[in-house]
Amino acid sequence: MLVWSLILLPVMSLLLFLWCCHYDVTKKALTYQGYLTSKVKMALGNASAENMT
Repeated sequence: MLVWSLILLPVMSLLLFLWCCHYDVTKKALTYQGYLTSKVKMALGNASAENMT
């Protein structure tokens, strides 16, 4: 039983670390995607506004 805890502890901490990093990266990617989407929408809005006039 002690051997299992010795094996599981580093594995679990590594998984937790990776999950935290992945979560952070996902959050950044979503923020960046939202930024790009707003830029594209703004550009499309400007283009359509110029076409209207």
